Amino acid sequence: MHLHKVKLLRVVITASLQGEVVRILDAAGIRGYTVLNAGGAGAHGVRVAGDHERGNVVIEAVAAEGKAKDALEAVHRELFGPHAVIAYLLDAEVLRREKFL
Repeated sequence: MHLHKVKLLRVVITASLQGEVVRILDAAGIRGYTVLNAGGAGAHGVRVAGDHERGNVVIEAVAAEGKAKDALEAVHRELFGPHAVIAYLLDAEVLRREKFL
């Protein structure tokens, strides 16, 4: 078994803005992603999982480092400020590197 280093991009955002993040991923050349309903509490109050207006989603995408950084920069530029957003990159390792180039 051989593992390949990639980046995991994770964005936590209001569910109603999911389409904006997907648009950014697509523009960065990232075609696959996973969306999870998320609830919790923070600076913007309590968020209820599954509530499309007041709930959050976690959007995760595995990609080559360059694509992941491009997407993270676009999320920062376009969505930070007016919206409640948490976004970050994590190191990850995958078996099928060709799926994430």
